[in-house]
Amino acid sequence: MNEQVIFREVQWPRQIWIWVLILFIAAINWFGFIQQILLGIPFGNKLQMSI
Repeated sequence: MNEQVIFREVQWPRQIWIWVLILFIAAINWFGFIQQILLGIPFGNKLQMSI
């Protein structure tokens, strides 16, 4: 089974709005992480009780 790869296809989303959407969602998550975990400021209005 020593077959050589002749063709390899890699697909990337080329529409800019998809990248903007993905980066926007990631930025919200990072902002929430930094604000809540690193700074100690609650993120959101539905706080959960600590056990």
